[in-house]
Amino acid sequence: MKRTLPNEWRTTSKWQLWFYARYMRWLERLGYVLLVGVVAAMGYAFTYQVDEVISADEVQLQLDEATGVVFLEASLKGDTAPAAKIGQNVRLTGFSFEPASGTLLRATDGQSEWISGTVLGDEVKETIEQGLAGQVLSTRFDSALTVESVEDIAVDARIKTTASGESIEDLEPTADVALTGKVLSGDHLATVQLSTLPPELRAKAEEAVRAALIGKSVNPVEGAAASVSELQAVHFVVKVKAVPASGGISGLDAAAIAREFKARIEVSNPPRYLLNALKAGRSVTCRVEMPTGQKPIALTLLRKS
Repeated sequence: MKRTLPNEWRTTSKWQLWFYARYMRWLERLGYVLLVGVVAAMGYAFTYQVDEVISADEVQLQLDEATGVVFLEASLKGDTAPAAKIGQNVRLTGFSFEPASGTLLRATDGQSEWISGTVLGDEVKETIEQGLAGQVLSTRFDSALTVESVEDIAVDARIKTTASGESIEDLEPTADVALTGKVLSGDHLATVQLSTLPPELRAKAEEAVRAALIGKSVNPVEGAAASVSELQAVHFVVKVKAVPASGGISGLDAAAIAREFKARIEVSNPPRYLLNALKAGRSVTCRVEMPTGQKPIALTLLRKS
């Protein structure tokens, strides 16, 4: 057998031979483990299902004072909006409460988190505003600036708490709080674009363009005044709003631009802090998500890559 390495390059140490043999054996085993792991991960990615959702951000919550029902009207958008139906449940997260005062408190005692736009009131803001009014500020890319007023303040604090039997202020929800709602009514709406019109309509539209342009005089920004003497070619691209048609009829070829489901949603069992905030006239918004089906997680990862 032909030797590929000179003899002087080959080790004669028994210890090195023992080490190299075991090193290559474990390297081979590691390769098999990695291969099995990759195959298993691919199988998992194509079998594990995740929810497909349509969503809307910063949706305003409203209170029907006559009935005490908390509801919202949301335009939910996403590729699977056609699957949305009346009666479906939705998930409400990311609540944002407009501070009743100009000071937002975020505090923790090591066990729970306090978030409130009312606890501190206006005193903290007024104190800081009085101290900063008229102060001169320097910024990197601007000339000197003079403080006119304080817009809002966020206070982060670490506190120590003791048990209290009194109930004075309602705290606001943290970022991980989620509520549920139910779709009471809804309408499907699509924005589509079409570039091919029926022959009769195209002829009428072309004639309308010709009538509007022929003889029209313009004064361009540069160059001499000119007037249109002939319409040589015209192409129409039309964007329309559309609603689902009844029956399985076929129609004009169009490209979908956006699909949405306009829903009226009732919040299920609204908590006290939400009711109190709305009764006080504070603005409350949230993110709305409606599951419309499931798909393998691999398709989601491929879409994001």
